[in-house]
Amino acid sequence: MYNDKNEYTPCGNQLKAWLSGGARIETGVALFDLESYDGVILNDLFGEHGIFADPDIFWEHQNRALAEQITEYKQQGWTDIIVLERGEGFYTWQYFERSLEQVGKVFVEIGHSGAVTFHAGYLTEKDAKRVDAILSGDAEDDKKSVTTKPEMSGPLKDYVSLHRHAMARASLLGHPTIAMRLSVAHMIAGSTLWKVGAHKIGSVKDATKDSVETSKAHEIFTEVRTEVRELLGLDTDEQELCGSDYNGISCVELFVKLLNLSDDEVMRVMTTAMADSLSVHDGLVEAIGQVVEIDMPTLWEPDEAFFEILRDKRVVNAMVSEIAGEHTAESMLTDTGKKQKTVITNRIAGIGVDMPNTDWRPRWMQFPATSYLEGDDAYTVRLEREVARDFSKHEPNKKSEVVEKVA
Repeated sequence: MYNDKNEYTPCGNQLKAWLSGGARIETGVALFDLESYDGVILNDLFGEHGIFADPDIFWEHQNRALAEQITEYKQQGWTDIIVLERGEGFYTWQYFERSLEQVGKVFVEIGHSGAVTFHAGYLTEKDAKRVDAILSGDAEDDKKSVTTKPEMSGPLKDYVSLHRHAMARASLLGHPTIAMRLSVAHMIAGSTLWKVGAHKIGSVKDATKDSVETSKAHEIFTEVRTEVRELLGLDTDEQELCGSDYNGISCVELFVKLLNLSDDEVMRVMTTAMADSLSVHDGLVEAIGQVVEIDMPTLWEPDEAFFEILRDKRVVNAMVSEIAGEHTAESMLTDTGKKQKTVITNRIAGIGVDMPNTDWRPRWMQFPATSYLEGDDAYTVRLEREVARDFSKHEPNKKSEVVEKVA
């Protein structure tokens, strides 16, 4: 160990403790009369005290003597005596001094060295505040409200909690409908391991934000989201469905509510929660467009906000060619973008033509999206290409009832 740079080498007293299998317990810490000790005591050539050869025998005697001293403290009126875990330090700065009349406690500190120290007349900060409130008349005069040592220690709590978790997790595997409700509760209320946020409409352009918030697609979604919040008994004045910050409800409480709903109702809640937390990026929108039929003409139509930020004349001219024909586009090649966009809006409205073209939509807004310019793919088109690669690797089963449409 000494020659290994990665190993720690015990020295001095630590070496002695390591060789003897534990901390050295000297006779000076004993609470009992050494004459009553029936074990072996070793002599340290340079020490002031002897050393107990067998720690187990020492602790048997020490514990009996400790119990006798605790009894003496109780006879003095100290009713609450807390014996700390062996090796758990007692630091006065973490406690408040309180007398016996102020419901102070006795904390017994036990070191690995065998030393025992009694700290009489202390309370934790939480208990001190409760006692002060009681004595000042600000709270009910009930000394039992002061907390005592918990029934389960920290390590025991961990053991029990982790094994209960393991059993619940293994059992949950056989109950998919329960797991579905748990998942939905996590999506909406969150937990220590789940944090699902709702999508918030944000844009550098206020006009874009207003356009989305007044669109038909957003109107449909918000109506259903309000209905789902009402179904769950949540405040319908709020907007977002996902995120514990908005609902003031625990994951457990929501899980219990979902147990009272049918599978169809839970699926409706889950679908709405998924839509509420759908990311605008990551290619997820394009992936959905691969398997779900999106009625573009019904859900969106070009508005003033769209045409206001449409500036590239090459793209505008290509759109004129789509809606008014190549001949018209060529004749307007050098015209201003504003004039060309007017042609597009007039054709959509049916102004100057026999039939309006109300279903025209730019290529970027279709599923799948395509570009107008060669060698200069639009952002949505690049996402479409990445999604298409994923679908080609793991092509969904076309016979599956889950997949409504496969590109």
